[in-house]
Amino acid sequence: NENMGDFDMLNDITTCIKAYDNRRIYTLTTNFDHPIMPCEDYLCAYEAGGHNVRIQNCQDKAAENTSLDYSSAVKDVPVPIISFEVGQYCVYPDVDLIEKYTGNILPVNLDAIKKFMIEKNVYHKLNDYIKASGDLAVKLYKEDIEAALRTKDFGGFELLSLSDYTGQSTATVGILDVFYESKGLISHDEFKNFAGEAVPLFKAKRIFKNTDTLEAELDLYDFGEKKINNPVYNLTVQNGKQVFYKTSTTESKVSIPLNSITKSTMLSVILEVNGYKNTWRIFVFGENKIENNVRMIKSEEELYDIIKNGGKAIVTKECFKNPIHGSFIPVFWSPVHFPSQKPCGAIIDNKHRIFDDFPTEKYPDYQWKRLLDNSVGTDISKFAGEVKPIIETVPNFFDNTASSPLFETKIGKAKLLFCGFDLDGDYPECKQLLSSITQYVNSDKF
Repeated sequence: NENMGDFDMLNDITTCIKAYDNRRIYTLTTNFDHPIMPCEDYLCAYEAGGHNVRIQNCQDKAAENTSLDYSSAVKDVPVPIISFEVGQYCVYPDVDLIEKYTGNILPVNLDAIKKFMIEKNVYHKLNDYIKASGDLAVKLYKEDIEAALRTKDFGGFELLSLSDYTGQSTATVGILDVFYESKGLISHDEFKNFAGEAVPLFKAKRIFKNTDTLEAELDLYDFGEKKINNPVYNLTVQNGKQVFYKTSTTESKVSIPLNSITKSTMLSVILEVNGYKNTWRIFVFGENKIENNVRMIKSEEELYDIIKNGGKAIVTKECFKNPIHGSFIPVFWSPVHFPSQKPCGAIIDNKHRIFDDFPTEKYPDYQWKRLLDNSVGTDISKFAGEVKPIIETVPNFFDNTASSPLFETKIGKAKLLFCGFDLDGDYPECKQLLSSITQYVNSDKF
C-alpha cells in the first residue's frame, strides 16, 4: 500500500512473485498515479492517467449533476482502474463511547475532545453534530460510489473503511463506529441501494429553474449473478407527497417539463428496476420576488447607526468580525492529521419562516453547496445579545467553535438578521435565497 521509490525494482520483485503465484492479480502500489509497468494487472489510485478517479478533487463538477464518471481515465489507462480509498469524510466523533472502552486501550483522544467540547460549551450539541455531519458523509459516500458505478469498464472502487479509525490523529470517518456498530446514519438496505450488485442510475442536473426541462438519462449498473436483460425503468418523481411524474419505460432518456411548478421545491426521484431501487433529490426554483426596499447593512458605521436609532435590517458578510469561512465539503480524514478549519456539515432550522420560499431539509443538500462555499460565519458564543441561529455550522472536533452564517438578534433598538451568505451571486439558488430572506425580513414575521 502506497509504495514509492524505485519502480523498476518493484517491477522486478512483482514479476518474480507472479512467477511463484499466478492465481492473483497484481499492482506495484496504491494511491499514486504512475506509468503502468509490464507486471501490473490493474491500477488502484485516486488519479489515473492524470485524471481524477475519486470525487475528492472534482467536488464542484460532482455538485452540478449526477452524471460524473471517469471515462477519460478508462480511455487513457491500459489496465482496469480501481478508485482508491473512497470516503474519508470526517464525522463528528461520539465522545460518549468512552464508557465502552473496557480493555487495554484508553480513549485518551475522545477524552480530550470531550473536555474541549465542554470548555467551548458545545457538548450538549453532540448528538446533533453526529447526525448532521453523518448525514453529509453518507450523501458524499453515495456520490463517490455512484461515480464509479456510472463508469463503463471501470475496475471498481475500494472503500477505505466503513468504520472509524481512531489512530492516525483520530479519523472518525465511518458510517459505523470503532466497535463496528451503526451510528444510525443509514440502514443496511438504504446503503445497498447505491452500493449493491445492481444499482439504478439517474443522470441529470441537480438545480433547475421552473422554465427548464428536466433532461435525464436512465441507466443500470448490473453486476448481479443473473444479468437483467432489457431492463424496464420505473421512474417516479414526487413533489412532497404528490406524484409529479411517473413512467415505466425501456428507453434510456426522459424529458420532463417543469413549467407547472410555481413554488420553489425539492423533487424526490425514485428509480426502480427489477426490484432494485435508488433515490435522488433535485431542486426547482421559481420566479424570484426580491424585496428591494429591505435595508442592507454593509459597514460598521451603518450598523452602529441602526443599533442607536432603531429599525430592522439584514447585516451582510462585510460586517462579520473574525469571519469563519464556510464549506459544504467537510474535513478530509482528520483535522489533526490534515490541519483544517473546515466544518463538518450544518444544522438548519428548516421550519423557520425564512425558508417559506426556499426548499431545504434539516441538513444541507446540493442546493446549499455554492451558498456555503461562498459564506462566512461568526462565533456566536461571544456575541453581544441573544442569538437565534437559523443555520448553525458543525465545527470539526479540533476547532469546536459554535458559529453561524445566518442568525437573528436584537441589539440596542435594532432587530437584525446577520447573513454571511454572498447574496450577489448570479445563480438560481442564490437568487432564491435572497428572495426568501428579503420577503421574511419585510414581513411581520420578523
